[in-house]
This record gives sequence, C-alpha cells and structure tokens, in this order.
Amino acid sequence: MIAVHATTATLAGEFALTILWLTTVRYVGGMVLALVMGAWTSGGLSFVRTRHLGFQLARSALLAMVTVGAFVGATRLPLPVVTALGFSWPAMATVWGWVSRVEAPSRAKALSVAVCATGVTALATTAGATDAAGILIVLTGATANAAQVVLNRRLALLNESAATSTFYMGVGGVAVVAGWWLIAPSSPLPALGLQGTLLLVAVPAVSVLGQTLYALAQARVETAQLAPLTYIFQLPFSAAVGVWVLDQPAPTVPRLVAMATIVVGALIAYWPKRLAA
Repeated sequence: MIAVHATTATLAGEFALTILWLTTVRYVGGMVLALVMGAWTSGGLSFVRTRHLGFQLARSALLAMVTVGAFVGATRLPLPVVTALGFSWPAMATVWGWVSRVEAPSRAKALSVAVCATGVTALATTAGATDAAGILIVLTGATANAAQVVLNRRLALLNESAATSTFYMGVGGVAVVAGWWLIAPSSPLPALGLQGTLLLVAVPAVSVLGQTLYALAQARVETAQLAPLTYIFQLPFSAAVGVWVLDQPAPTVPRLVAMATIVVGALIAYWPKRLAA
C-alpha cells in the first residue's frame, strides 16, 4: 500500500498525471495482470467462473471507491497521515463484520474500535481546512475498504478462490472507470519518459500482488486480526518514505500522538484471550 501511495503522489505531483488516468491504469492493467496470473496458476480460465457474481461486483465497486479515495488522499495529505487514517478501516471492518454477522463480537474488538475512533478524531483536529477535506475523502475510502474487506472474507468463507476475487476486482474497477470516462473525461496522457512509465506500470503490478496475497490470507484468518497486522509496520515506513523520498514535512508531535493512538487501537485486536469473550 505504501509503495502504491508513494508512486501515486510522485506521478500526480512530478508528472501531472490525473487521478482518472491513475485509476484507469490501475484497473485495466490490474485486470489484465490478474487474468494472466489466474490462467497461469489455474492452468486455464476456469477461475473466471463465479457462483457469487453479486458479491464480487459489489466488492469491486467498493474497492474502486477505496482506490480513488487513497489516490486523492495521497495527492492532498502527507503520506504518514494517509497511512494512519488507513488504520481506521480495521476498526470499521470489525463493525461491518458484526453487522453482517460474518464474525463474532468481543470486548477486545469493541475496545479496538473505540481507541481507533479516538485516534482518528484527534488526527482530524490537527488538520487545516485543506487537510480536513483530504481526511474526509480518505475516511470515505476507508469506510468502503472496510465493507469490501468483509465481503472478501465472506467470499473466502464461500470457497471463492483468490484468483477469482482478484480478477473480478479488475472487472468491476474497469466498469467504474469506463463510466467515469463517459461522464468526465480526463486530459490526454502527458509525456512520462522512462521513469514515469516504469512508475505507472508499478501501480497495477503492486496492487494486484497485494490484493492476491490478502485474499489468500483472508481464507485463513479473521478480519479483526488480519487487518491490524497488515498495517502495524506501515506507519513508520510511510513516515520515512514521505520525508526522505517525497520531501514532505515530518509529522508534528500532536499528529504523531494521534497516529500512535490509532496504531494502539489496531493492536488491541491481539489482546489476551481473557478479553476475547
């Protein structure tokens, strides 16, 4: 995720690439790559058949919202702030899991949700007007991400393969992007040169790899435990990338405290078993 966000910020900032172009390449390239990977691992195209088309299309539409929110956020907010806000979706996914009865509630999960919400609120209070709009966009994407993660978990429990889910992620994203082009087409693709082209190709490649690995993991582990694990090492890494690679200012002390609170909330999902009931 950090690699995709950093690449997006670079392409939008240094190469003036629009969010629509970034999203288009991410999903068109991702669908083609998922098709090739699925055919290779499955020995054919049998993986494109699904018994849960509605779930797949709903999940892919939600994931398109996630992508747009993350891409816009990466161009408006410092990378560690975008990453910290991403820590809020494990808590949201836990709530979605309870509401949809995919996973059982517990005291530890409830405490995790409360602490994450406190951290997000504190982070929002450190933002200016521009940052506040960016935070709202990223949180909207995080909410959609939570819903699609729960759907992904449901599909895994229904024995839908990771290759199938990754492929339909691309199909739904391409449909959303096609509608976007019809309603509000973007400017022509700018000249990128070799560096820009390589960065652009990396967006779908890294995204598909991450989604496939996550889909495989969700067949084995509860969302409430898997989601925090995927993010726990990303906050310091994103801060380092933001400062040293993207030349963004270092997070202020209030923001560091708020982001640390979100991380603690995510870690509570691993609380001792005596709180699990």
